[in-house]
Amino acid sequence: MIHSFGKCVGCHMPRIAKSAESGDIHSHVFVTLLPKDTLENSAIPNSCQSCHKHKDEDPKKLQEDLEKWQKASSSARLAAKKNY
Repeated sequence: MIHSFGKCVGCHMPRIAKSAESGDIHSHVFVTLLPKDTLENSAIPNSCQSCHKHKDEDPKKLQEDLEKWQKASSSARLAAKKNY
């Protein structure tokens, strides 16, 4: 599942550019490359699989997990808003 809110760089600046080593330079566009982007075009790496924790996971499963997390987060935000 999605982890660690404190590490923005991991998802928003994934190591996808290459110099002497494969994937050794962070992207500087600060855009999350989603698993669905990889599913649509296999030449596009995604932020989730650039991490050692998810590198061998199926992009389809990663996208499903991301969507579940986003839905739960939205529900929690709406519930918190109603309490104010």
